[in-house]
Amino acid sequence: MSGLDKMVSQIMDEANHSVERKLAKANEVAGRLMADAKAEVDLKVGEMTRKLNAEVSEERQRGDSACDRYRRKALLEGKQAMIAEILEKAYQQILHMDASAYFAYVLKILEKHAWADSGEIYFSQRDLDRMPADFAAEIEQVAIVKGGSLVLSSESKEIDGGFVLVYGGIEENCSIAAMFRSGNQRLSDLVNQTIFA
Repeated sequence: MSGLDKMVSQIMDEANHSVERKLAKANEVAGRLMADAKAEVDLKVGEMTRKLNAEVSEERQRGDSACDRYRRKALLEGKQAMIAEILEKAYQQILHMDASAYFAYVLKILEKHAWADSGEIYFSQRDLDRMPADFAAEIEQVAIVKGGSLVLSSESKEIDGGFVLVYGGIEENCSIAAMFRSGNQRLSDLVNQTIFA
């Protein structure tokens, strides 16, 4: 081998070594960069996973809460519908009692609402038509016990059942519908306690 060939061979060896060193160094730097990038990606993936899990958990809680609210609302609406149905049936039963039971019930209402004053009592035309013959005397007896007097009016009122008391210019509506309306919350509570307690 001539001197020139040796020199070229030596330069080529040094160039190859230099390239190998630079490639090794580049691979080392690339490895570190890849490791750093992987660590950063793992960190970000971990943060995103935690954030996503937290959001999923919050969303699940909101969903569970919404389901629970819907269930409670549906249950309450069901109870209210059942109570309303029971009250409606009770109302209809009172209106359709046989005459003797109905008028005995009316006297009990009158005992609670009669005033110690002089007045008139009005009934529906239906009740006037089916009223027992001695009922006016029973009304007067209740009024006397209360310290007043009541005259049975021959005029009818547009009511479903029950009666209307008139003392001077003051009317007290004691119709069955009015009694149910005024006692609706109390009656609803009573039915609720009886059925659902």
